[in-house]
Amino acid sequence: MQRDYQAHQPFVPDFLRAYADLSAFPMADDSFNPPDLWTAQIQEEKLGEIHLPTGEIIACDPAKACFPKDCYSFRDRVEPGRYAVYLGVPDPHTARRYAKNVYAVLHLSEATPVQWEMALALEQKITDLERYHYYGFGVDSGLGCLIDASFLSLLEQYGERKQGMLGGDEITQLSDNPEANVAIFMAGMGDGRYPAFSGFERDTIPCGLLIDFMLISTPEEMRL
Repeated sequence: MQRDYQAHQPFVPDFLRAYADLSAFPMADDSFNPPDLWTAQIQEEKLGEIHLPTGEIIACDPAKACFPKDCYSFRDRVEPGRYAVYLGVPDPHTARRYAKNVYAVLHLSEATPVQWEMALALEQKITDLERYHYYGFGVDSGLGCLIDASFLSLLEQYGERKQGMLGGDEITQLSDNPEANVAIFMAGMGDGRYPAFSGFERDTIPCGLLIDFMLISTPEEMRL
């Protein structure tokens, strides 16, 4: 079944529409009058690989893993396996305005996404959102993570052993089982609520899951 992206997609950031060429991405900053405009370069740096034995992906604040309501489990599962996590890192000019990471993305294949839609939890409905609104998971520690649902209790135990002092931008082993791991990363400029988007190479074939830290805007988005 072909997906109707236009009718049921209230919000997709412009930079995802330009995902195939983020080496020349037009950006705007409205803290200046008139807004400062420039061309940014965003490159992906590999963080490492995580194991997804069930294919049920959770995005959450790793420090709040003991609170199920704060864990964002996505409706669509992927094939069990190992997948690479990358961070979208801006050039120095852009980084001076924003934080280190623009986004975190789980690569499900080597294909480049050509369509994006908001990734939803089971109980969420895209038709319940107003235009430009979005669902997202909450961050209070300044960190986000991607993890298989089967490892969530291990993440809670890991956080307790670390006394809540979790690092950022790393793949962390959670137990003696070398397959039990989690990708932890700095969430943009810190606390907030961040949406995720599923990328498709065509129709219903997923090839990526991206968490947007809501840091960058195009000149067109600044006019909304």
